[in-house]
Amino acid sequence: PAWLMPDTYEFVWINVLAGHRDKKIGTLLTKTRIDQITKLGGSLILAMTHVPDFFEKFGFNHAGQFDAWTLVAKKLGEVSLKKYSS
Repeated sequence: PAWLMPDTYEFVWINVLAGHRDKKIGTLLTKTRIDQITKLGGSLILAMTHVPDFFEKFGFNHAGQFDAWTLVAKKLGEVSLKKYSS
């Protein structure tokens, strides 16, 4: 059996083309995704990033370092665990 966190969401990619950076597009995308997850009742958001400082301004905290990647997390509410068995 494994434990699942059904209210946990992951940001897989947030990329803005080089020619469009510094226009707050990444900020808008991130705020929109956080708002959507909040409306869905999400309790935790995780992201692996090369730019952890970007996520800090949205309330994410450093949760771990894996080679060149930093795991960041934002807690929105109580994290629940559910047991899963196949």
